[in-house]
Amino acid sequence: MNEKTQQFVETMKKNAANLQAPDYYGEFGETLDKPSHQPDVERTPPRTLKPLLDDTVVIDVQESGSEKVKGAVSVNPKNYDWLIGQKQENHYVVVDDQPGESRAEVVAQHMISRNFPFVTILEGGISAWKDAGFATEAR
Repeated sequence: MNEKTQQFVETMKKNAANLQAPDYYGEFGETLDKPSHQPDVERTPPRTLKPLLDDTVVIDVQESGSEKVKGAVSVNPKNYDWLIGQKQENHYVVVDDQPGESRAEVVAQHMISRNFPFVTILEGGISAWKDAGFATEAR
């Protein structure tokens, strides 16, 4: 291997080491990485959300689970086509079933990065909602 080829290989190895695999791919081939520069998304406790349900779009991003917040829209958290047609001025609360709401965090940060300014996460996820005794329905 000549010197130029060796330098090229070393440069490519360094570049490859800095690459991160995307979390998700959109239907149109876009990579949907978790924005690392975004601060944590605000959490909304169940008791705060309950009286605001009529004016809030609840987005359910659970991958498993049999129940969701009553009236919530279940979406595939790996594909953001459901955002098409959504109004940016609406208030959104993202609900997850994972400890720490990590899937909800990714979806909420993606929404914020797409100029949806009014997005929060249901604190404690669907478990906290059910523990508070609030209505659910089948997913």
